[in-house]
Amino acid sequence: MRQELREPRTYLAVLRAVAEGKLEPSEAAQAASVDSRSIGRYIEVLEELDIVGRVRPLGKRRPVQIRFKDNFFRFWFKFILPQEA
Repeated sequence: MRQELREPRTYLAVLRAVAEGKLEPSEAAQAASVDSRSIGRYIEVLEELDIVGRVRPLGKRRPVQIRFKDNFFRFWFKFILPQEA
């Protein structure tokens, strides 16, 4: 990720927030200490890298959710990273 991104810490914070269950962009922005107006750009870059994807829940008027697309990242942020802290 260091080679692909300019601010890897911010992207890692967003991914950590998603792994912790902060699925709405505003929740992820708050958990990652990112301005809620700029979280969309971070999510777009992660989507271009096929790490996350936006999902709109069917039949509900809830906002779009952010979900992991890449199983390796899902596993790493859900199980490995919490054990290191």
